[in-house]
Amino acid sequence: MFRTASDNLSLWQLVKKIKNIEDTDVELVVSESCPLLENLLAFKLLIDAAESLGKKLSLQFEDKNFAYLSEALNQLATPTQESVAASAVPVLSVSSSGVASSNILPEKGSLKLTIKLPSFKFNFRPKISLAIPFLVSVSFLVLVLILALYVYFVPKSAVSLTVDSEPLIRAIDVTASATASAGVADGVVIPALEISATSKRSESTASSGKKDVGEKAAGNITIYNKTAGSVSFPAGTLITYARVSGNDLKFLFNGNVTVSARTPNPLMVSGYDPGTGTAEVTAESFGDEYNLASGNTFLVGTRSTNDFVAQNSSNFTGGTKRQVVIVTAADQKNLLDNLVSSIKGELKADLLAKLVSGQVVDENSVVYKTTSKSFDHGVSEEAQQLSLTLEMSASVVAFSQDELRNVVYGKLLTYIPDGYKLFGKGYDVEIIEAKAYGRVLKISARGKGFIVPNVDTEDVKRKLVGKGTRYAENYLGGLSNISSHRIESPIKVGPFSFLPFRPDNLKVEVVRR
Repeated sequence: MFRTASDNLSLWQLVKKIKNIEDTDVELVVSESCPLLENLLAFKLLIDAAESLGKKLSLQFEDKNFAYLSEALNQLATPTQESVAASAVPVLSVSSSGVASSNILPEKGSLKLTIKLPSFKFNFRPKISLAIPFLVSVSFLVLVLILALYVYFVPKSAVSLTVDSEPLIRAIDVTASATASAGVADGVVIPALEISATSKRSESTASSGKKDVGEKAAGNITIYNKTAGSVSFPAGTLITYARVSGNDLKFLFNGNVTVSARTPNPLMVSGYDPGTGTAEVTAESFGDEYNLASGNTFLVGTRSTNDFVAQNSSNFTGGTKRQVVIVTAADQKNLLDNLVSSIKGELKADLLAKLVSGQVVDENSVVYKTTSKSFDHGVSEEAQQLSLTLEMSASVVAFSQDELRNVVYGKLLTYIPDGYKLFGKGYDVEIIEAKAYGRVLKISARGKGFIVPNVDTEDVKRKLVGKGTRYAENYLGGLSNISSHRIESPIKVGPFSFLPFRPDNLKVEVVRR
């Protein structure tokens, strides 16, 4: 018997070694580090290979945990007829077409190999020497891969660049014309649309004026002339009744009156009879206080009572007075103002309702016109109510807010110095004044924004992607047009700190100061 060791040889190397041994009985000592221990079926194949070489192979295990396998495997060294048939080397047959075939596949002309493996029943726990390190290595590689994918796709960082800004404010004149072609804007003219509306309304209000009306008292008087010559008094000559209390009452001659001169009469104390004349008089104003009883004395014009006096020989009658409500000029003005204001609000609402999406109007540029106006009573006319029917029209030039902003934005760009740009879209457009001239609206607008140094954020991103924070700090600190910077949420893995490798995960923004 020839005794040899496995010496950590592979199955093929052991077969060659057994082949070169001259003895027919060979004992193989299996060391603890023999790689065949990872697959016990290899020992069966080794025994079968030795038998095919005319050798009887027995096994001896150095590891006592496998010692009980020696007897089981050594029994296999004497093959039965069935096992020999099962382990026989498959025979390949070559068809007439020149293709080798066997019985492993059903297709004609293909190679068919059938191997029947022996069944073993071992009641043992094999020694696992490489499985655990292998699994640990694979798990570690999987974890590293997952971590790498997570670091590449998930974390996001931001770089904030602060720059100094300066205000940019310019007055820009823009014309919105309803005669311009739609969609045409040459920088100072934008297309517009004239819209109009009409409204006719009636409204009433209570009259607030007061006035006395009535009839004037009238009667006859006798005028006495104490002078030596006749005197004529024209129509409208005033005679006055002096009352003890209250205002004096005055009457007017209805016509011309001639009063004869006095005549001598020695029987009279005065030595004469006064000349006389009669006249019809009418009270100066309305009122029943002018209805004087007969026998009252009146002054005639501005003449002295030593020369002329008048008396009513009968009662004055017909004097009446009452107070009525009348229309005043203020009533008409207030009613007109209120109705105009109400109709303007209605017309403005109608104009705004006609705007389409994106259109705007300057409400101060709405043009209102009064097409008809009619009061039912004039000033001083007696009326409890005053009514007004008023018809008005309104028109306005509508324009696109976006087109106005675009024009102002384009004009602002022409005022930006080299090396600067308008900060974002944060600019304002304010309409200072708008005046309508028919279908043209002159707009005085003010554009307001901020200019900042021009920073190429895409170039900064390309230089920072995947870089360490120390490199990023040095790079950003060297930018001349940046006043300060801040790196937010860098990726940290152990002692390492860096920015995302994926460009979409790195945000670079400019903030003005």
